[in-house]
Amino acid sequence: MGRRSKGTLPQVRLHASSGQARVRIKGTEIWLGRYGSPEAQRKYDELIFRLVEERLGGPPLSLSPEVSAEAEAPEMAAASSPTRSSETQPSKAPAAVEAAPQSEDHGLTVAEVCWQFFCYANRHYRDPIGKPTSTLGNMKAAIRALRRFDDVSAESFGPLLLEDLMYQLVEEPVEDGPVSVKGKRRTRHGVNRIIKSVRFIFNWAASRELVPPSVPDALAKLQLLKRGRTTAPEGQRVQPVADAVLEATLPHLPEMVRDMALIQRYAGCRPGEVCAMRRSEIETDRETWRWRPGAHKNAWREQERVIFLGPKAQALLKPYLERNIADDYCFVAARAEVQRNAKRRAERQSPMTPSHRERRRKAAAKKPQLSHFTVAAYRRAITRACETAGMEAWSPNQLRHAAAHEAREHGGLDAAQARLGHATARTTEIYAGLNQQKAAQIAEKLG
Repeated sequence: MGRRSKGTLPQVRLHASSGQARVRIKGTEIWLGRYGSPEAQRKYDELIFRLVEERLGGPPLSLSPEVSAEAEAPEMAAASSPTRSSETQPSKAPAAVEAAPQSEDHGLTVAEVCWQFFCYANRHYRDPIGKPTSTLGNMKAAIRALRRFDDVSAESFGPLLLEDLMYQLVEEPVEDGPVSVKGKRRTRHGVNRIIKSVRFIFNWAASRELVPPSVPDALAKLQLLKRGRTTAPEGQRVQPVADAVLEATLPHLPEMVRDMALIQRYAGCRPGEVCAMRRSEIETDRETWRWRPGAHKNAWREQERVIFLGPKAQALLKPYLERNIADDYCFVAARAEVQRNAKRRAERQSPMTPSHRERRRKAAAKKPQLSHFTVAAYRRAITRACETAGMEAWSPNQLRHAAAHEAREHGGLDAAQARLGHATARTTEIYAGLNQQKAAQIAEKLG
């Protein structure tokens, strides 16, 4: 039997000699009962539901002897079971199950709604290359939060239960996620984001006729947490990186990463956009170059993204556009690694032995070559440079905030909105706050 593809669910198989249904999970053969019977289908649904719950970060699926031995061995089952008639023999394998079993008394439970939504979201919320988007992570967090209401009927999940969930999230510490947030309390914005995701899940369920439309309508009436009216801590706003801090960091960055940071600062683009910049996307036929990223955050909304590149950014990009190579990406991670190793070799104090040189060449040949920088690698390079410079680390997204503040200072909110490519000025205000220095100067003159 061939190996199951990664990410797919285990399927029910027929044991020919006994007529029993079986499924293999984590190397354990589990017997479900008569193949094609409702009882076998119910047991399979329960196992798959617990397996998906484990993948969402829940308790591990324990395949205890009671579970695996619930059905008898094929030979014993064949001997103890009555002879199958033509009516009881399955004519074909049952269709793949897409939903968890329904509750007979009160319809779907909250757990069953979450499971069906996860099957949908895991396919839907992915970028063109198949990578999960941040929305999928938000939905997983909401499903984990709803686990305490697994057995509650989805139709009876109303604003009072949602409010109870909201205040529980305020008080309890974070149990999953990065090490930097584990054990800490959720911020007001983080709690509100989970509540909004819960509302979205029930809206989706209503659109699939899994719950009545009155359920999401009632959940929408619950007010989210307001600033100053909750004990949830406030999150810190992302601040722009000062130009002096950027200048102090640049000498410690690899040459290619240094050019990426400066281009992002001059263009005001997102970290992911500068990492995936392609030469074919840049129009150089005008005085101010135009860069049209093929893949960007709001491409699924059919929004056009045009980034203008001035003289400073053009001077940095010209060497990358004039290279006579097949790579379409401007910033190739493998080339940055070659540059970094060449610099380290030039600064080497002791001579390299022939055996050492040969060993390094073989190791480099086995190392996978990346097509372009990832945002994580870009951020790590900046963090390492900050540590070398002995200063507090800053993130690439703070360069975008710095570009927004600069644009608003020189041209107002409209200029900042145009530079960042936002559809609404309200989003731009998150990046480009009011200029406190100008307010102080006006107060000094007029106040």
